[in-house]
Amino acid sequence: MKPFFFEALSSLRTSGTIAPSSKFLIQDCLKNLDLENAKVVLEFGAGDGCFTEAILERIPADCTLYSFELNTAFYEHCLEKFKNYPNFQLYHGSAADFTKVLAQQQIQKVDGIISSLPLTLLSEVELEFLKDVPQYLHQRGSFVQYQYSLMRYGMFKRIFSKVELGFTLRNLPPAVIYRCTV
Repeated sequence: MKPFFFEALSSLRTSGTIAPSSKFLIQDCLKNLDLENAKVVLEFGAGDGCFTEAILERIPADCTLYSFELNTAFYEHCLEKFKNYPNFQLYHGSAADFTKVLAQQQIQKVDGIISSLPLTLLSEVELEFLKDVPQYLHQRGSFVQYQYSLMRYGMFKRIFSKVELGFTLRNLPPAVIYRCTV
C-alpha cells in the first residue's frame, strides 16, 4: 500500500482526511466504551487500521469486530494486517450495509460502533442509514463518531436520545468526538 497520505489524498471523498488518527484521538474515542465486556462491535471505515488495532487489543476473544471499508487499498491492507485475528470480520463495502451483515450473522444488538466516516462530505441521502443505528445498539452501547467540524451535530441530536461532545486537540486536524446513546 502506498503511504497513508497519498492513498487518503487520492480518495479524499471517502477517507475524509490526509493524516492517520493520532493515538490521542483513538484513546479519547475508545475510553468510555465497555470493550472489555463486548460481544459485538462495529467499525465504520477501517482506513489504515489504527482504530481497528486498538479495538482488537481491547476486546475479549469471544467478541467479534465487524469492520467496513470502501477503499480497496485500505481494505487489502487491513485484510493482510489483521489476518491472524479470528474475531475480526472485514467487509469491502459501505457501512450503509451494516444492517444486511447483522441480519446475515443473526445479530440483534451491538455493544458499540466506532465511525470514522467523513460525514461532512456525504449527503443527507447517503447518511440515511445512520437512522437505523439506535435500534441495533444495546442500552449500554454507544455510537462514537469523530469529525473535524460540528456540522452534523443537529443530525445526531435528531437520531439519538443523548449526544455528548468531546474534543481532541492532539490530532491533525483537531477532532470533535460525538458520543451518542439511545
